[in-house]
Amino acid sequence: MEKKKNRDSRFELLRIFAMLMIISYHIVLHCVNIQLTDPAYVEKFQTGFFNHPNFYKQLLVIATIMSFGSIANALFILISGYFLVAQEKIHIGKTASKLVQQLFFAVAELTVLSTFFYKVVYYGDPKIAMINFSQVNNMSWFLGYYFFIIIFATLWLNKFLHRLSKKKYQIFLVVLFAAFQFSWFGIIADDYTPGLKTLLLGMFLFSLGGYIHRYEPLKKYKASLFVVLILLMNCIIWVSYYNNAVNNLQINKGKDVFTQSILSWENYCPVAIIIAVCLFELFSRIHISSNRIINYIGGSTLMIYLLHDNGLCYSIWDIEDWVTPLWNSPITGFTVKLITWACIVFLYGFISYIIFNVFIKFLKHASKLFLKKDFDQKLQNNITSALK
Repeated sequence: MEKKKNRDSRFELLRIFAMLMIISYHIVLHCVNIQLTDPAYVEKFQTGFFNHPNFYKQLLVIATIMSFGSIANALFILISGYFLVAQEKIHIGKTASKLVQQLFFAVAELTVLSTFFYKVVYYGDPKIAMINFSQVNNMSWFLGYYFFIIIFATLWLNKFLHRLSKKKYQIFLVVLFAAFQFSWFGIIADDYTPGLKTLLLGMFLFSLGGYIHRYEPLKKYKASLFVVLILLMNCIIWVSYYNNAVNNLQINKGKDVFTQSILSWENYCPVAIIIAVCLFELFSRIHISSNRIINYIGGSTLMIYLLHDNGLCYSIWDIEDWVTPLWNSPITGFTVKLITWACIVFLYGFISYIIFNVFIKFLKHASKLFLKKDFDQKLQNNITSALK
């Protein structure tokens, strides 16, 4: 039998870090931003601190976190490409089974959990968003995006990349990068097939991960370079937010109710891609042996993604007042609170992942009770023959 390969704990740590980034981003996107810009929330919590035509330095924290989603999404695709492009065969059936099983389990759990939370734990306002199993096909756009990339890699992309020389591989990456950077090309692509521009981004990141694994183009640079690049990219984020805030002030200064404009970052923004590559390189240089605990926690990130990105979690986060700590103390107040919540959500998803694995093992053993005796015997004989 082929020996099972150990997972690389450096990149499992990166998965964990990326998931914490995504959770933080979703809390800000679906909760904090709404409390900042929705007059109903401002009235309810009496948090109109930022509802004046001024530039507030505290909001630079929000501007930074708003890039986390695009960065983390890029990291997950880079990691997959790093390992899968080098493989001659991708076990697409195993990947599909894993994704579907965890998706169904997550939606079933959320359906039960939303009922429990509404009936037992919480009564009041804001309203709790209830989950039902009919939403299973609408959960997590990233899951479908990721799976489509894996299918595309299995059918064509990997074979194509294996035939390329280093020079042609570089040209392919440059052309692909340019394709989703030019606005007119992106418009034509999405008009032809909605989402094609995002798919091109996924192909680029997947291929880039494979290129880094094969040729190690950034190995000659010191880690300090990537730290400097991350700082420079964040400076661009902060200046961009300032310019966006100034535009908003000039346009809406005379209105009766002033609301802040929160700048968002698309997945194909070069700033997010550069930061993702820098983080990827920094984590790849960590000296750590394969650690089963880290690897197991890293394996839970898909379940965590599915369990936190939904209306139920948004409504639970909405119970909290996020604007007051942001106003009073953006670092020790707001940021610490955000990290605490992100860790709580991560822990909840990790515990659910353990329960999921126990449940799957139980089903495998319990399924034998429902097999016909002659079929069960044939199955055991086939397994025994295969192991010889």
